[in-house]
Amino acid sequence: YHSDNQTYFFKDSVKYVTDDYKIYSDTMQYNTNEDIVYFHGPTDIISDSNTIYCESGWYDKQKRFSTFSINVVMISDEQVLKTDSVAYNEANKVGEAYGNVIILDTANNIQIEGDFAKYNNLARTSLVTGSMQLQIFFTKDTLHLHSDTLFTDYDSTDVHRIIHAYHHVQYFKPDMQGKCDSLSFSEADSTMRMFTHPVVWTDSNQITGKEIIIKTYDGVIQNMQINEEAFIVSEEEKGLYNQVKGKSLFAHFRENEIYKIDVNRSGQTIYYVRDEAQDLMGMNRLDCSNMSIFIDSAGINNIKFYNQPDGTFFPMKDVTLEMKLLRYFYWRIDEKPNTVEDIFDWIDVPDHVVRRRQSR
Repeated sequence: YHSDNQTYFFKDSVKYVTDDYKIYSDTMQYNTNEDIVYFHGPTDIISDSNTIYCESGWYDKQKRFSTFSINVVMISDEQVLKTDSVAYNEANKVGEAYGNVIILDTANNIQIEGDFAKYNNLARTSLVTGSMQLQIFFTKDTLHLHSDTLFTDYDSTDVHRIIHAYHHVQYFKPDMQGKCDSLSFSEADSTMRMFTHPVVWTDSNQITGKEIIIKTYDGVIQNMQINEEAFIVSEEEKGLYNQVKGKSLFAHFRENEIYKIDVNRSGQTIYYVRDEAQDLMGMNRLDCSNMSIFIDSAGINNIKFYNQPDGTFFPMKDVTLEMKLLRYFYWRIDEKPNTVEDIFDWIDVPDHVVRRRQSR
């Protein structure tokens, strides 16, 4: 005991017990004047709600404020946090993590990485920034998502969590890639909503619209709703594109591939026809307000019309450059993230796409 600064020093197998937690440490100091506990070396802090490991830190009993640093690991029933350091205000239940933050949600098979994280236990909200990556683990593969900021809260039931990503959102999954300015994901029904110049690539299809809503189950797309300015494009061959356009589209999926598209209002389609030898015969152009398009591995195999269609078949020799593209067509394949690493490299949305959207 050092009487000049009123500090006790403890060494080797130190145990500190309160009503709320127990601390096991290699070395500990206790300042009786300020009522602050300092711990050094491997330390375990155990309470009813979680377990904390660190190798340096302190706890101010009067202010109810603590910090933990060096190889920090915090384990609760449904979550594991690893980071360089943590500051926690017990009074307002707000914690902040700094450096190499990894949060593993064992209940929902989600991992979040970043440089900084903040958690409000009372509001049940959290925020992660800085080289942020969200990983959602499915049975067969993993979705990797990056954005400037990730924010989570709960829906009106206060049971199901909602994940919000903004800005410069990009994600990669082996069978689906996408980008937008902002995105939300509801754990209640596994629904993803994409906003502001959203684009999704699945198989050979590029999907765009003002808003894209994706319903999934265990990483498999069930259906996709494209609201306003809806457009689905696939490249038939270099310079030739099959296109489906409408006020809104509803795409049905089977094994993450589109097999049916319901077109609602202002329906237009261009698709190319091949003979048995797979040589191009010509181009079909069809306009119909509402229709259902059925697709197989060979392309469009049937169209069901709900109003009087206006259609024309053009032999390839009669197809001009102006006829090949529907209005507001744009091919954004250069923006597509082809690997996990690509989600960190943002390519700006082309100016002509932004101008067209703003002019409508």
